[in-house]
Amino acid sequence: MTWHAASHLDPGDEPDGTGARMCRWPDRARDRLAALPFVAFAAFATVGLVRLARDEAFSFRHAVTLSSGIEVLNTILLAAFLVLQAILALIRVPPQGRAVGVVPRLVAVASMACGFLLLAVGRTAPDVPRNLVALILSVIGTCGAIATLIWLGRAFSIFPQARQLVTAGPYRLVRHPLYLMESVGFLGICLQFQLPWSLAVFLVSLGLQLTRIGFEEDVLVHTFPAYAAYRQRTWRLLPLLY
Repeated sequence: MTWHAASHLDPGDEPDGTGARMCRWPDRARDRLAALPFVAFAAFATVGLVRLARDEAFSFRHAVTLSSGIEVLNTILLAAFLVLQAILALIRVPPQGRAVGVVPRLVAVASMACGFLLLAVGRTAPDVPRNLVALILSVIGTCGAIATLIWLGRAFSIFPQARQLVTAGPYRLVRHPLYLMESVGFLGICLQFQLPWSLAVFLVSLGLQLTRIGFEEDVLVHTFPAYAAYRQRTWRLLPLLY
């Protein structure tokens, strides 16, 4: 089965000189409304993470260790990442192109929901070296994701859509640095849960992310003529490997 992307531009749209299009206010309003379910989810999850960070800090107050400090920091960073995503979802530029059909949207939702599968796995037994490595990976991935998201800015999309073509900064190295950093962070989270089931969850997540990347690149190459050349000179996800 072949999937393709189609550009959805209104006849009255005009270029604004930044690679985006100037859309009428109803289009912007529709895009903001479409983002509200995600914003609500991000707000709910952020409240939970803030409470978790508070509880972690309270439980560790009498015996602060390197692992406990990183664990609290990681929870706070995850909350900050969600808040940043919610803000960008509300201020992003309207899409110039989007994937056709429901499957690309379902894949995007499924990839974001993979973390909930860990609830059925359960945390691993205390193992200081392993937990420390897992936490460090999670912090590195989350910090990298936040930095990439700041660079991506108003081009941020949840579903496979083309808003603006970003090729500078971390996008000079790989075409999907945000997914790379998210995967590194999620691997760190998975290592804190029981093996081998948590690694199975990570592989499912990775497979969904790769599928999501395929849908997104299909949209981008149909929307932005310059994307084909950019794709030829950059790695997809891992520099020098893939």
